[in-house]
Amino acid sequence: DIRQHTFVPQHEAIRDKEEINKILTMTNTSISQMPIIKRTDIQAKILRLAPGDLCKIHRITETAGNMIYYRICK
Repeated sequence: DIRQHTFVPQHEAIRDKEEINKILTMTNTSISQMPIIKRTDIQAKILRLAPGDLCKIHRITETAGNMIYYRICK
């Protein structure tokens, strides 16, 4: 399983439209400004992301600690 590799950050699917709107408000962005994760990406396939779903990515770095990034599925 690719998700168990140490260099692969944890990915989480967000499908709830209210939660997506909260995240967009919190980050002061619109859907058109969000970075894209394609449906053909291996993580998107594993999470079964559909267009419009949000992917929450937890990256852990030595300097910044736990950073959260968001990608919109297209």
